[in-house]
Amino acid sequence: MSKTTIQMAFDAEKLNAVKLYMGKKNADLESEFAHFMQKVYEDYVPAPVREYIESRLMADEPKPKSQKLPRPRPQKGKPEIPQKEINDAPRERIEVPLRESPELPVRSIRPASVPFTAPEDE
Repeated sequence: MSKTTIQMAFDAEKLNAVKLYMGKKNADLESEFAHFMQKVYEDYVPAPVREYIESRLMADEPKPKSQKLPRPRPQKGKPEIPQKEINDAPRERIEVPLRESPELPVRSIRPASVPFTAPEDE
């Protein structure tokens, strides 16, 4: 439903007095105007026209989308391994020579998840 703004002229001193005394009663000028306009609408607009307008407003409202989250499905052919078992699996160290040179020692390449430990001198 689209809204429109209504402007009207009113004595500034009277408006300040209304705001002052409404504030003391915890009343809101805008909500009072909204109630007033609803009453004017109901008093002057015929019931069949109001029903027609209400039906159009209901049709224009977007329907809420379902908030279902998709479930992850296991891949076919591969058993699903819980994350804890993957993290607790033993790690392997792979020895790979970096260069074919007698003066360089053989170094190991480690998986990224294994903490680095310096090789012991022999």
